[in-house]
Amino acid sequence: MRTLFGLNIFKNVKNTVMDFVVKNIDLLITLSIYILLTTIYKAWCISTLATLLGLTVVVSFIGKFLRKFENRSRTILTLNFIKSGKGLSSKTIATLAYVLKILVIVFIMVLGYAIAFAKPYYLIALVVIGSSILFTYHLPQIYIAFASSQRKIDAEVELPYVLIFLRAITPLRLPIYEFLREIEDSVALKSFAKEIKLARKVSSVTSTSFLTSLDMVAANHPSDKIRDLFRRVIGAAISMGDIRDVTERVFEEVYTWFESKVSGLVEKFTIIVGTALFAYFFAPILIASITPVIGGVTLFLVIIILSVQVFAFFMLYALVSSYYPSSLVVKPPKTLFFVGEAALIISIAIPITNIFMAITMNYLSNTTLIFILLAILAIPTILSEKEILKSRFYDRFVKMASDALSLSAATGENPAILLAEYSKRFGRRMIRFVRSIVSSYTSTTLRKALVLRAPSIYHASFIETLMTLLRLGYIPESLKAFAASYERLNIAVSRVRSFANTLEGVMIGLSALVGAFLVYLANVYSYMANLIKGVEMPKTIAVITFDPRVYTVIESLSILSLILTSVFVGKVRGGSVLYSFRTAILMLIVFLLARFIASIIKPF
Repeated sequence: MRTLFGLNIFKNVKNTVMDFVVKNIDLLITLSIYILLTTIYKAWCISTLATLLGLTVVVSFIGKFLRKFENRSRTILTLNFIKSGKGLSSKTIATLAYVLKILVIVFIMVLGYAIAFAKPYYLIALVVIGSSILFTYHLPQIYIAFASSQRKIDAEVELPYVLIFLRAITPLRLPIYEFLREIEDSVALKSFAKEIKLARKVSSVTSTSFLTSLDMVAANHPSDKIRDLFRRVIGAAISMGDIRDVTERVFEEVYTWFESKVSGLVEKFTIIVGTALFAYFFAPILIASITPVIGGVTLFLVIIILSVQVFAFFMLYALVSSYYPSSLVVKPPKTLFFVGEAALIISIAIPITNIFMAITMNYLSNTTLIFILLAILAIPTILSEKEILKSRFYDRFVKMASDALSLSAATGENPAILLAEYSKRFGRRMIRFVRSIVSSYTSTTLRKALVLRAPSIYHASFIETLMTLLRLGYIPESLKAFAASYERLNIAVSRVRSFANTLEGVMIGLSALVGAFLVYLANVYSYMANLIKGVEMPKTIAVITFDPRVYTVIESLSILSLILTSVFVGKVRGGSVLYSFRTAILMLIVFLLARFIASIIKPF
């Protein structure tokens, strides 16, 4: 009996050891080679037996560490799935665990070499690898935080348009499940469609009612505004209340919030222009004015101005991005994205290169530099302006359709007929576009294609809501609510468009001022330097020295300033830096013309 009991213990130990070896064979082989090499090349290395015992402890620790990582990752992702709306597959978690194992192996090997050889670069490598291990270990938490933040942003961007959609279709007195089904099938409102699909998935997994699972999803949503909307709608549905009242109250709150963002963007106009004036225009002029007197070092001036301009660029861009409504961003096509990004990077790199080449007296003239930049920016300008014109065409359609729907609600006429009549005032392109909408709203494929072609969420949601009303049927009350909502929204959108035009005009005017003044200032100091050439001046009096490189560098910095300021003008124009090329070309041309005119005018 004792023999049989001993055999069972032996089998269990054998199976445990074999299982451990199979699971960690790669780690055992790697560390065995490491031990062999260190034993051969380091005579004072610890004994082989002690090393093997240490190896067993290390391998056991790594195994437990990796199992803890996998269990912890699955727990975090499971508990936060409803909050983030996303998860990681078991395969992805296993891959992360394998990457973590490799990092730990490398860390142990480098640690051994660091102890044996005590080289500084081993310590740096340990810090880098250790940081990578910590990052990988906490990657599931980082993923959850990022996904939750992105989910909140996407939902709040679409919130005003979801409320307009509900304002338009709730007068039709459809069941709550039909409303939610329409949102779930939406192409323009992708974030809210995902929310409804997530609720259906939770309902299927937990075997609860759809409204209960929707309440569960709403309770764990990272956005307070979305939680409030869902709970009000669910409360109205359960109590058999009127969803229209809930929609109206929430819409007023959300529209006020949306309008405040637009107003904030316009109100920050003074800060944007004031900072740009100092960083990109007044700073080069000021330094250009005092450099010949104080005899400044050119490289030092470059570092100062570039530092100020880079800091101002990121600050202004962040300011504009934080207030610009994401739903108005004109989506750039792939061709514009790749061509535009390449042109933008090159157009910034060339002036910077020319600046440092000017210090060594081997540089391009600023006129040549401007013509090169104009050639580089020509093609992306054509592509970006095509997308802006497309966006403005959709703006005209939204305004035209809002007027037609308002008239239809007042007179009771067929909105499709009124849309066709109103479109005749805007040319053949508008006639064809309206005809495509009126004739294809019953086809799911064509309806989705028309919505996907819209340049922004603002336009896409309008087209989708209009086609939904034509498909489900409409009453004057629904048409009136829909048109009135977009008429209010159009006011805010018009403020953004006019703000962009004003900002662009101000920057173009400033580019002319800077170009002319720099040339005029260079002529003045050149004339003064020639007057005192050869004249001995007392040591107590500062002597004006004229170095042409200084003005070449400062003019190149000013050209770089034009490119950088055009970037956040483009951000205001279309919500992306890819719509800055027209502004950049206009500023460069005006700058060049101002330099030419100023060079003709002599100071004395």
